[in-house]
Amino acid sequence: MTKHREQTIENILEAAKKKFVEHGYEGTSIQEIAKEAKVNVAMVSYYFKGKENLYYEIFKKYGLSKDLPNFLEKNQCNPLHALRDFLTVLINHITKHPEIGMLAYYEIIRQSSRLETIKPHIIGIFEQLIEILMEGKKQGVFHFLSVNHTVNWIMSMVLVPKLKNFIGSINPTESIDLKDDWTTEDMSNNVIFSLRSATKM
Repeated sequence: MTKHREQTIENILEAAKKKFVEHGYEGTSIQEIAKEAKVNVAMVSYYFKGKENLYYEIFKKYGLSKDLPNFLEKNQCNPLHALRDFLTVLINHITKHPEIGMLAYYEIIRQSSRLETIKPHIIGIFEQLIEILMEGKKQGVFHFLSVNHTVNWIMSMVLVPKLKNFIGSINPTESIDLKDDWTTEDMSNNVIFSLRSATKM
């Protein structure tokens, strides 16, 4: 693949991510994506064979489960270290590609017909979080009543970064920029502190 072709495909994918988040799958047209990517419609169709394939390609390229290590194995079955590693990787990925978190969240809450197709590209991150939490509970490190509710709490917080903007509009006196890098560590610390609390969730 030539460098020009690679760049064109990258531009189309970036434009598609943006437009799908702005208008949803149904509300986005190939024409809008082509205009945003500064290419003609025929080129989008040539590379991706239609809107549906383009949408799925976004999840293949930027999906939450792409190239993940086994966090428990990597951290010698230490659930604290595994969870911190997991959260750092996930939050950094969502910070770099916030659209993929929003798109995944939309598909999950809507239970759309596309969910089964994109599930292989997002399910691994949920499975690993469940595994880490259950190991932590087994070792007496984490305390919670329901693993499913705990996963829902953690993933909702991470997958919807735009909620930070809304909160910022409610409390504009906050002196800390929520986009600062340190918030990755802060969020990880808050999650781990809550899970280690003697008060069960």
